Amino acid sequence: MFSRKIVGKILIPAAVLVSEKGKEMKCCKPSELPIYTSEPPPEPKRIMRDPPTKVEQEIGNVRRQIVSLSSQLTAIQDYAVDAVEEAWCECEGVIEYLQQEDNTTPRYGAIAVGGLAGFILGLRGGKFRKLLFTTIGALGMAAVCYPTEAAEYSEQIKEEAIQYFRIAYNFYHGVIGDKKESSVKQTEAKTAG
Repeated sequence: MFSRKIVGKILIPAAVLVSEKGKEMKCCKPSELPIYTSEPPPEPKRIMRDPPTKVEQEIGNVRRQIVSLSSQLTAIQDYAVDAVEEAWCECEGVIEYLQQEDNTTPRYGAIAVGGLAGFILGLRGGKFRKLLFTTIGALGMAAVCYPTEAAEYSEQIKEEAIQYFRIAYNFYHGVIGDKKESSVKQTEAKTAG
């Protein structure tokens, strides 16, 4: 009796159900699988931070100021580089113009302006300083206007300076002429004395 009830109520409907499912095979779409849900995924939880402290605020302010200052410095640097390059190109053009053979009057004017600039720079000193700065200014501009002559004269000045230095050195140490002559004079002085 117990078995009849079980067979009649549970097993027979299950068999009918299995046989009906076997007759019609129903395929499903991947979206119908239980791993796909129609509900949107939950939003990630945001981590709540504490408000920044005074130190963090000040550090942030300093960093923002440094970034703005560095951007300003790069802008100034770019402007300065452009200005220097432009000035250098202009100077090269003026130097080429002054070094041409047929421009004697502008050369003389440039040398006079160089001497005047040296004089102005030496105004706060005495007479020697004024003379020295004026000479340096005029000679410097003359070297720019006449580069080949300046190289020749500077070589001659160097040789003569070395010669005068040797004379002054020998005079300071009491050497007269060659060493042979001085040693002969020294022995004569010893025998006479």
